[in-house]
Amino acid sequence: MLIEQWLKSSPWIKSASVNLAAEKAYIEYEDSQIDLEQIQKEIKKIWYKSSIPPVENNQDTEFSKRKKEINYRKIKFWSAFVLSLPMIIFMVYDFVYWLPYFKILMPISALISLVLTIPIQFISWKDFYQWARSALKMKTANMYSLIAIWTLVAFIFSIYNYINFYLQTGSILGLDGMKIPNIYFEVWALLIVFVSLWKLLEAKAKAKTSEAISKLMWLTPPNATILRWKETINIPVNEIQIWDIIIIKPWEKLPVDGIVNQWNSSVDESMLTWESIPTEKNIWDKVFAGTLNKHWSFQFQAQKIWSETMLAGIIKLIQDAQWSKAPIQSFADKVSKYFVPIVILLAIITFVVWYFILNKSIDTSLLYFAAVIVIACPCALWLATPTALMVGTWQWAKYGILIKWWEPLEIACKINTIVFDKTWTLTKWKPEVTNIITQNNNEKLIINIAQSLEKYSEHPLAEAILQYKCDIKLLDVENFLAIPGKWVQWNISWTKYLFWTRALMNENNIQITDEEKIQELENQGKTVMLLSDWKILLWMIAVADQLKDDAEKIVQKLINKWFEIYMITWDNTRTAKAIANQLWIKNILAQVLPWEKSEKIKQLQSEWKIVAMVGDGINDAPALIQADLWIAMWNWTDVALESWWIILMRNNLEDVINAISLSKQTVNKIKQNMIFAFLYNILGIPLAAGVFIKFGMMLKPEFAGLAMAMSSVSVVTNSLLLKFFRPWKTNIISKFAPIIMTIIFLFAFREFGQISVWWFGDNTLISSNTSIQTKKEISNFLANKQNKIWFTPTGIPKIFIESDQSLSWIILVKWVWIINKDMPQLILWYKEALMMKREKLFTNIWDSLKDFFGIDSIQIAWILAPTDTFLDEVHIINTKWFDLLNTKQNLSIQATSSGMVDVFYYFDNDNVPLKFKDFINPNKPTYTLNDKQYPTIYLWYDSTQEMKKAKEFSKKFDIIDENWKNFTIAWILKKTYTSLDMMHFIPKDSNK
Repeated sequence: MLIEQWLKSSPWIKSASVNLAAEKAYIEYEDSQIDLEQIQKEIKKIWYKSSIPPVENNQDTEFSKRKKEINYRKIKFWSAFVLSLPMIIFMVYDFVYWLPYFKILMPISALISLVLTIPIQFISWKDFYQWARSALKMKTANMYSLIAIWTLVAFIFSIYNYINFYLQTGSILGLDGMKIPNIYFEVWALLIVFVSLWKLLEAKAKAKTSEAISKLMWLTPPNATILRWKETINIPVNEIQIWDIIIIKPWEKLPVDGIVNQWNSSVDESMLTWESIPTEKNIWDKVFAGTLNKHWSFQFQAQKIWSETMLAGIIKLIQDAQWSKAPIQSFADKVSKYFVPIVILLAIITFVVWYFILNKSIDTSLLYFAAVIVIACPCALWLATPTALMVGTWQWAKYGILIKWWEPLEIACKINTIVFDKTWTLTKWKPEVTNIITQNNNEKLIINIAQSLEKYSEHPLAEAILQYKCDIKLLDVENFLAIPGKWVQWNISWTKYLFWTRALMNENNIQITDEEKIQELENQGKTVMLLSDWKILLWMIAVADQLKDDAEKIVQKLINKWFEIYMITWDNTRTAKAIANQLWIKNILAQVLPWEKSEKIKQLQSEWKIVAMVGDGINDAPALIQADLWIAMWNWTDVALESWWIILMRNNLEDVINAISLSKQTVNKIKQNMIFAFLYNILGIPLAAGVFIKFGMMLKPEFAGLAMAMSSVSVVTNSLLLKFFRPWKTNIISKFAPIIMTIIFLFAFREFGQISVWWFGDNTLISSNTSIQTKKEISNFLANKQNKIWFTPTGIPKIFIESDQSLSWIILVKWVWIINKDMPQLILWYKEALMMKREKLFTNIWDSLKDFFGIDSIQIAWILAPTDTFLDEVHIINTKWFDLLNTKQNLSIQATSSGMVDVFYYFDNDNVPLKFKDFINPNKPTYTLNDKQYPTIYLWYDSTQEMKKAKEFSKKFDIIDENWKNFTIAWILKKTYTSLDMMHFIPKDSNK
């Protein structure tokens, strides 16, 4: 799409068609204004490489190129995977909380990830940035633009958060056995692994296609033995010239097409005809490149160089079909052109809404932004058509069907009328003379005259006459003239003779003496030809061409599938009806001359019929041009390869069914893939943007990346189901697999959305569930309840609140019953519960904890959902048992008008928190400023940022008003990522 757009911008390029899946381009240009070297330079300007394929038969070039591509992609994938493996392990620890060494690995995860990410970012990921840069140069966007935006955002954002964490805490490692928050190196690395794997699989798919073509090319030997100047020499195949004499030994493959000129043998032509029985070859018989000599040595004369052989034509058709685009692909290209910029705009809007309107943190807003970018990657949309076509190509080849380009694919799905040419299509190739009626009983003379004439004719019926008693010496023919479909004229010994059709005999007043006999023969399905001079009828000959063995069965199948079947022929109506009746064909177009066929097709089209014409490719050019779809029964002529859209190489009528059926299944796969691709984005974008957050569903970027990869995998898998194609048979796997994949995908989406919220328990992501009114109710609840605080040996605080009360906000946080007052019960906050599960302190709700701060046994009644308030830092114990806790009350919790709380910790020499021993000086409870003493206050980090914005203070030792007193700011404390970060610290005496 991008290369096409760039090339078409040049005034000297008429047209350009690029298929990135096959890495092929067809360019039509003004050679007087621009050459291939300049075109290559133009392509290079947008950071793409190009090369001109060699003209000669280079069998290794394409395949070796694909192998190099695979090796290159393997290096990219495995280097990214190996470097990302530790980060993937860190991500697994986020999921599986009971794994060992959690507290050892997680604190160092960010540092290790940073070191490993740099080579991935600037080496493994280099190609994708170049492709994104190409789109930027064209002032557009593509899939790689989305990937580049997300990876850069993730990398820069993670670096920013790492630096910020160090400034806040003074540590480059995670605190208290936990990972550094808001670091997304591992998510970004996982996305790279997915995309690198996708590129590797894509390269392998291309290689399989090239390998198949390479196998076709290897049907010809690399060298050939030829006879020149009475000497035998061995030369490369691409050096063979027309008229060279080539010597073929037993079990050797033929290098080019030619004619046998000495000796005879049997040749296996199954690769062209699909017939397993070898064909006998005698002098003057044609032979073809790629076929295998089975028996004796023989010589043949080259009639074509390699690039012009039948095999080369077949290979070219397959290659052309692969690089050509189906019309439906242009729809995907147009959608992608606008889709990517729209996605970028939606991602920006998502960020603006969360950050500026909903007032969430930049971390939260960027997470939503990144998730939208990742989930909307249109990989699946761009894979939808090429993958189905690449698999379909070889299914067509498997059934001996060649397709010139993919436009007929969609037309074949709409066909409702099929017109069969009678001769050589519905009938066999070898008509036979059945009856001869002469006026003068001189049969030998009549046959002699007829055979002398027909040796100049190419009509299929001429062969039948020549084969009849062919031991007669032929006469000299002069002034031969043929008018196709009407008459043939010639002179023998100064006497003029004509072959007429019956209608033309009547038009020229030549009396037909035995009309009843002619009608009798025609009723039997025989074609009657009349020989006369300019005055009287001399002879009548009846020729019959037998129906193909499977003709009746195939026509009946098509009729059962609601196709309207026509037979078209230049035979008279009576003969045509006799043949049509054998095939159950009701619609007959008889006595139609070759150039009149197109008018008949046009007439059918005027009746709103979509017409496919099936013929042999001879004398049918006007009709095939007029028909909506052209299907050729291959007759070993170049006409079939050059003129028709679909070629049936096995000359088998059943392949008409196969071609139409496979067309429908291939197009259905493309449409299913398109639906998959759009479904992913329609569901994924709002989910990633947080639209469904109130329903407990959203997508974190790592799950968005996984869902994006799943969409591509499902599209490729759906395309591969074409391998199970069976003509006109309902394949259960292919029919129900898309439905099953849709169900699996929707289920995965739901699970990803729920896991993103509940497993990670990220308050910032789901806090929109808690309204301002609820937060005020929570703050009043906390302010009016007793509290106690206790510290672990590592200095982590545990806060407890007493309550038997049931509040409306409790329902919102998924707790719907009152604590039992008569037994010790505990309600845990979410993250603490996860940590306790990780340490295997309990398994499920209603489990009991032993020896809990002086209480022998206490039951876990529930786990609170996050609320984005101070409630997320406390445990609730019923009042009767609260006093038994062997810890003290050191906190003052005060409600504010905004719905938040101010939390004050009162310290003295005995209870300074371990984490702040180096910052809080209990021996300096006051400072004297301007001859006045002020109690000290130590502010928590996040609070100071808000207070500075509000200009409540600007620096250390400023005076602020807190807790209805004036305090002097003694220190701004580092972050601990515990509940201490939500407290102000003041001396005990200041509370008096």
